[in-house]
This record gives sequence, C-alpha cells and structure tokens, in this order.
Amino acid sequence: MPSKHLTEKSKVFQDPVHGLIEVDQILLRFIDTPEFQRLRRLHQLGLANHVYPACTHTRFEHCLGTYYLSKRLTDAINADDNCEKLSASESLSIRIAALCHDLGHGPYSHTWEKFLRQGGTQYQIFEHEEMSCLILRSIVAKDEILQALLKEKGVDLNLVCDLIRGHPSSEVAEQIGNRKFIFEIVSNAQNGNDVDKWDYIMRDSLHAGFGQGSSVIELERLLRFYRPALDPADGAWHMAFRTSERENVLRIFSQRLSLHRKLYSHKTTRVLEAMYLDILNALDPILHLRDLSLRAANGDKKGLSEFLLLDEYSLWAMSTFQSLLLVTSISPEIEENLNRCSILRQRIQFRQFYSFVGGFVMHKWKTLLKLQPCSRSQQDFTRGDRLFLDSTFAEAESRLLGALDAEALGDENKILGEIFAKLPFTSPVKSINELRLIVIRQSTNSTVGPPIFYAYDSLPHAYSFSYPVSSDKKYVELYTCLVLWTGPTQTDLTVDSLFRGPAKVPDCLTKAFKDWVKEKRAAPSCQ
Repeated sequence: MPSKHLTEKSKVFQDPVHGLIEVDQILLRFIDTPEFQRLRRLHQLGLANHVYPACTHTRFEHCLGTYYLSKRLTDAINADDNCEKLSASESLSIRIAALCHDLGHGPYSHTWEKFLRQGGTQYQIFEHEEMSCLILRSIVAKDEILQALLKEKGVDLNLVCDLIRGHPSSEVAEQIGNRKFIFEIVSNAQNGNDVDKWDYIMRDSLHAGFGQGSSVIELERLLRFYRPALDPADGAWHMAFRTSERENVLRIFSQRLSLHRKLYSHKTTRVLEAMYLDILNALDPILHLRDLSLRAANGDKKGLSEFLLLDEYSLWAMSTFQSLLLVTSISPEIEENLNRCSILRQRIQFRQFYSFVGGFVMHKWKTLLKLQPCSRSQQDFTRGDRLFLDSTFAEAESRLLGALDAEALGDENKILGEIFAKLPFTSPVKSINELRLIVIRQSTNSTVGPPIFYAYDSLPHAYSFSYPVSSDKKYVELYTCLVLWTGPTQTDLTVDSLFRGPAKVPDCLTKAFKDWVKEKRAAPSCQ
C-alpha cells in the first residue's frame, strides 16, 4: 500500500515568492488535513495588515515556502561532493519539519502567546513549537497510510519534532553525533540563519512592499554556498557560508532588523496588539481560552481538538456581543466583558486606536552560562561586519547611552503605577487600568545570546566566530517600550462613528511620562 501511494502524482502550488512549489504525496498527507488547512486562517504577520494592507499572507503559504527552501538546500547539500551528506530519511525528516513547523501557532501569531503569559506562570508551558509537535503526532496517529509511508522511509518522528524545536534531545543528540548541521537548516539556534528566516524575510518584504527577490536576499548564492563544514573548535559539522558570501549573509540580518523596525514593531501594529489583548482578556472568563490552550499543551486530546478550532476568523466572530447570546446565563460581569469586546471591535473598525503617550529604551544585562569556543577571534573581521552580525551589541554601542536599566525599573505595574502617580487629581485619566506598556526586543537575530557563525574558505573545513562578550560572560539586550492610553472610558455600546483616529493624549499625561523618564535617566543606574 505505501509504495502504491508513493507512485501517485505530486501536486504543484503557484507561489508569489518562489514560483512553482512541487510537493510529493507523502508531504500532501500532512497538507490535506484540517490541522494544516487551519493555517490558511492564521495571518503570518498577525495584525500588520491593519497598517500594511497587502500583508494578508498566511502561515499556510509560509510553511509551503519553508518546505520548498529546505528541499532545495538539502538537495544541494547532497549533490555537493565536498561536504557531509544527509541520508534519505534525514532529508525527508528535515522537509517534514520545515513544512509543519508552524502548526502550533494560535490566532494572531505571537500575540496569542503574550495573552497566555499574562494569565500567569502556569501558562508558560505553551510554546508554539511544542504545540506543532503535538499536532504533527496527532496527524500521523490518525492516518495509517501516512504511518506506513513514514516507516517505509525510515522517518523518526522524534527527530522531526526535535528539528521543529531547534535542538536535539539527549537520545537524538547521541544518534547524530558531531553532525550538528542537521539542526541548523530549519531552526538554527546557533545564529538564526535558516530556511524559515529566508522565507519569511522574502515573503514579508514582498507583501509589505519593501522589495523582492535578490533585492532582499541573494537566495541562489545562499543555496550554492551554504554548506556543512567541520569546525575545529568543537569538532562538529555546522552549516557554514563561504567567506566571500559574508555581505550576502549580513543582508539577511540587516533586513530582519529593518523588518522589525518598519513592520513587525510598527507603532500602530503594537497598539492594535494591545487592543486585541484586551479583547482576548475580556473573552477569557467566558470562553476559558487560556485553560483550553493549557489542556492542549498538556496533551489532552479534547483540549487539542478544541484548540484547533481557534483561528482569527472564529475569534473575531466570538468577540461580538450577538455571537455569545447563546450563553445560557449572563452575569453582570460577563455582560460587561461582552460590552467591552464589542466596543473594542467597533473602535478598531473606526480606527479609534489607543493613544501613544511616549516611548523609551531599556536594557537588560544577561549572563551566559558558558562561552562556546570559536576558532577565530573577532579581530579578524571589520567592525562593520561585527555590528551587522549582532545588532544586540550594535544597539548596545549606539543606543545604550540614555537607556534605562530594566532591573531598576521593575515590572509593568510598577512602571505604569509611577507614571500614574504623577498625574494631578483633576486628570481625565482616572485609573491605572487606562494605561498600557508594550515591550519590544530589538535584535537582528532570534538567538538567545550572541550568535555563533560558521564560515569556510574551502570545504570541508570551517572556522567559527562570534561577537565578544566580557570576561564575566555578560552581554546586553535592548528593548523599545511604548506607553499607551486607552482613551476616554466608554460605558455603553455607543461609539462615535464620526470620530476617527486615537484620542488626544491629555497634556498632564504627556508631562507625567516625560517627568518620569527624566527622573529615571537621572538615577545612578543610568549614569
């Protein structure tokens, strides 16, 4: 039976970024499921389409694009006689992981995870990578044909799930030995240079109108010169770029930082995120969204099935007062929450967004548990290269002056409480609950700590390098923080449809914020 199904025709998707994407039957067994088709109803960029109207692309097409790039890269690696090869089962495992890596996302992308974490530490167990693994295993468990196909091809689901997570379990690590490059193709924890980033940088840039093709990333050169190479520092094979491709690689990270500043962290997008978080928090006592997600994350089958019913369209419908009239008993508290959801929906549609009060930069000092050995010193490279490679340190050098110390500032409640305390009694801002704080990490890469890069002059030998940290293993992270005002409190379902745009921030609130920033910058921790 498996062999018969493997001989069936493949399917071709027309993609705006990569052109024709051909998918064979074994991958189609994943795609043609309700779990994967749900990705059509999850926007890749969450709420960014409210600011960039063409950014309506979905996680469905991004997953197809990531699969396509993983196939091209693994094929290129296996066709190169100068580097370590992948087995057929490893190549297929990488492609399945690339295709299914975003199955576990909730509605509104990373906003969903922020919503869960606002509920308390018990919800930190929810991670979209782990959810992707649960959903992947659920798809396979329900499909006997797929099980047989995977067994015939020698695919280990433990390896596939570890590839999605971006790091191997102890058992898988023992199996792959020094061939660590296998874990640097889909989700590269060493430096973030992987096919997932390549696709979303190209795709997001295209839909936002920031360029396309080689004007964003020299993809064909990356596919030609990104190969496994042996680094003497740890005696392991890593994905490495040819030294002459350094500028091309730097463009990936500079483009990612540019996308964060202009697109992902756009002020209006973040304001909308705050409003959607308020909608989700108002819905939670009624729909128990956090508990549902927690049950799903713990492997409860019913919880997982219910989680898979959540998408951006269903949640938007749920946020209407009328859609929840089926609730048999509506308490005053629930009715108030429903009213709030309806008000926020209408405000979003009339673009009566929360008002921007002001922003500031804060820094956090982090300590590495250990320094990974590198075979070359940073002195071998130009200062410009290093600043591009690790914007954490580039930002630290250019923006640390004037940044506020996060440890001294305290948590969100403390920050907003201090600002609110500076308001006069006559202020139109009557409660701290009218203030919001949005915190955005600024970096070109997705790694925890300074990234480790691998390059080669000639295969199969690589060299490694990283931006330096101090002798006590400390490095700095920078965050942009936005303070918002929800606007005049509205107590009924009436929204002034003639009014457009955010409400004017009261002068006393602007003054209170500026005085607070000035006071914090004068503190010894900022000197």
